Amino acid sequence: MPNKRKSVSKIDQTAWRSPLTASGHRLGEPDFTVQTHEVGCARYGREWDHAQVCSPYWRLYYNFEAGSSVRAGTAVWPLGPERVIVIPEGVVFDCRGGEGARHLWVHFTTRPAFSCAIRAVSADDVLRAMLGRLAEEVAADEGRRGSLHHWSIAVVRATLAAAGVVPAATHPRLRKVLRCVEGGLRGELSNQVLAQAVGLSVEAFIRWFGRETGRTPAVFVAEERVREAGRQLVFTNDSIEHIAEAVGFANRHHFTRVFTRYAGCAPGAFRRTRKP
Repeated sequence: MPNKRKSVSKIDQTAWRSPLTASGHRLGEPDFTVQTHEVGCARYGREWDHAQVCSPYWRLYYNFEAGSSVRAGTAVWPLGPERVIVIPEGVVFDCRGGEGARHLWVHFTTRPAFSCAIRAVSADDVLRAMLGRLAEEVAADEGRRGSLHHWSIAVVRATLAAAGVVPAATHPRLRKVLRCVEGGLRGELSNQVLAQAVGLSVEAFIRWFGRETGRTPAVFVAEERVREAGRQLVFTNDSIEHIAEAVGFANRHHFTRVFTRYAGCAPGAFRRTRKP
């Protein structure tokens, strides 16, 4: 006896209405996303003194009391309740601890990746309230931390918006390439694969990509793989072999060679010296 096929109910569309209004801003597809890796709040004194700090991710710092500071070269950014400090990935800086200040931090990554200088953002009443709520979420019991991730992203986005820190607008074609790379680090990202994704010949793609980014596609892909590997080395306990495979390297030897060339040290040494 033949099996009867189950009928699939159709969605009742009679209640649907257009979500668009005449006066709202239509945002469209997002060009900029934030991924938070770690958030914490603790009281630190002189043990917060660290020199030549540099990471493959961004840092947001806020102190509920004055006393600590961040320094880069001759510039100094005091930490305290009046300001939030944002430090982009790849920037070298020093931490100087105060007298047991309560310190809130968020480590995060932006997509697409971009660079800028260290920024100090004035903490108005709204931002201070958000920072206070985030600190409360950090201190909450494990079972009540369902909103911790949302609040950490909200604080990062509000701070970056207040600082005017946004990546330059990208051409839709370049945006497509960036997404191919970011979402496909584990697979093949040859010039041919990327060129096909945007409908260009390999030669035309290499010339166009160089004009848009100032780098060859191969260098860009290698940098993205090393950057993501660095984050996984710091924020996960996965083996180096597993991380090498996850970001698209054929074996640990190849991964170590490329990582050392771009990061200045081997993956094992990077993990030992930078893991929180």
